[in-house]
Amino acid sequence: MKYSITINQKFFETYKLKNINQAAILDLLITSSTWAEPIMIENELYFWVSRQKISEELKSFKLASDTIYRHLKYLSENQFIIYKKQGRKDCVKLTDKGKKYAFDKLGNKSDFEPNSEINPSKLGNKSELNSEINPTYNNTNINNNTNNKKSIFRNSIYHDYDTLRNYFLNKKEYVKKYAGADLKYYIEQVEIWSDKKGKLTTNRGWLAYIRQFMNSDLENDKLYLKKKSAKTDTEKLKQLRKEGRHVNF
Repeated sequence: MKYSITINQKFFETYKLKNINQAAILDLLITSSTWAEPIMIENELYFWVSRQKISEELKSFKLASDTIYRHLKYLSENQFIIYKKQGRKDCVKLTDKGKKYAFDKLGNKSDFEPNSEINPSKLGNKSELNSEINPTYNNTNINNNTNNKKSIFRNSIYHDYDTLRNYFLNKKEYVKKYAGADLKYYIEQVEIWSDKKGKLTTNRGWLAYIRQFMNSDLENDKLYLKKKSAKTDTEKLKQLRKEGRHVNF
């Protein structure tokens, strides 16, 4: 069960969410890369967000499977998520609009590319009664199995920039510690190292390697920054990082 749920009232009013349940589901979905099973659909990374898991995580809301389906449909139709089915599995990925929720929770403006393509699937009006709710699956085990499967870095979920960035943005200590860092640069460096060594490890293992590369540079005061961040005075950037106010991965 998710112990803390953040409802961003400014985002809620600005983007006209219909009710508080949708805000709670969106708050849960922005961390889907940390708990849901990753699935590739048409060479795009999605996450299988079991309705049973959503119901369990948002236990206090007492959401039925069909209710969750309708909320996912609304979030898709209004371009907060892209929703697709793989068999009977509900698979989603956040749009740039949906990702803004993570930024607004931290009190920062989004710097996502403004011209990205968002093409959510068309969904029917009727409730889908035969969808996969995984009554026999232990969702924690699903996530653990995914995290425990070893692979080269190119096949890790954290090789995907958006997934890695979203994970960092949901860790306040990372936002503070690695403010201004160029995550694409560190993905590239770990990829080069991985290809050279032929290393196999888990998703969590690759996340640890990425942080190891970043920590090494940070200790030597050589954290590689995005170009926009590099223009900021070094001492000012250090102060912003200390205050956790400079989010620009």
